[in-house]
Amino acid sequence: MLKALLLSSALVAATPAWASGAAEGAAAASNAAAQDQGPRTLTPEERAQAVKELQELQARMTRLENMLGVPNALPTPVPPPPRKA
Repeated sequence: MLKALLLSSALVAATPAWASGAAEGAAAASNAAAQDQGPRTLTPEERAQAVKELQELQARMTRLENMLGVPNALPTPVPPPPRKA
């Protein structure tokens, strides 16, 4: 594991820098992404896809919880004992 980490670090350090054109393109893309931070409305198709993905994720989480035996409900809170004066 340590050897793999050292090898990958050496490869990253030894890789030559990209041409200035690629760096400028990345900077322009990051600027465009930073300007597009405002909220946007979803189309009905995008919204339907997002809802479907959320439902699939919830079903997967429920299956995993059932497989692992995790209770579905939170335990009931126990009030702290009264303080003695």
